[in-house]
Amino acid sequence: MAEISAKESQTKDANPVSTNFNLGLKFDLGKFDAMKESFDDYLTKFEMVIETQKVAPEMKAMVLISNLTGKALEVVNRLSPVDRNDYDKVKLELLEHFQLTEEGYRRKFRYSKPDRQESPRQYAGRLKGYLQKWIMMSGINQSYDSLIDFILQEQFVNNCPRGVEVFIKEGQCESLEDVIERATVYVGAHAWTQYV
Repeated sequence: MAEISAKESQTKDANPVSTNFNLGLKFDLGKFDAMKESFDDYLTKFEMVIETQKVAPEMKAMVLISNLTGKALEVVNRLSPVDRNDYDKVKLELLEHFQLTEEGYRRKFRYSKPDRQESPRQYAGRLKGYLQKWIMMSGINQSYDSLIDFILQEQFVNNCPRGVEVFIKEGQCESLEDVIERATVYVGAHAWTQYV
């Protein structure tokens, strides 16, 4: 017994087991609290800290989950045990829950107003962040021509009557030409009077 105990003691000293899921990070992430900060802001801080601290990829999901509370933790707990260990799946599920998707960022970009505490520069920076995330989440090629096509698609769809807008979105168009073709099909079936 004494021999086993001595070996366990040596193993513990050589490889200490931490119950702190922050893995000894030098920066305290703190728990995510939806009442105090947006998940978007928390996730940005989280990813900066784990990148700086060189957290092993297989530990990222565990570190994130250990810092969740409330509804965010409930969302993750609905995932299968295998998916809970996959950082990308955990992150995607949380992004969808908090509407931090392509459509969510589009709405934030289009409809956000300046906060009273924000300077004009801070407001512009926030809008720029929403736009960059909207474009990133859309998965488009970030060339000039692709961005022009992307903006024209959005403007075209937003100015169409509701029926046409829904029909176009159901088609998951990837270019302005696809949007035009889809609108043409709808107008051909329902007449111009409903379109204009």
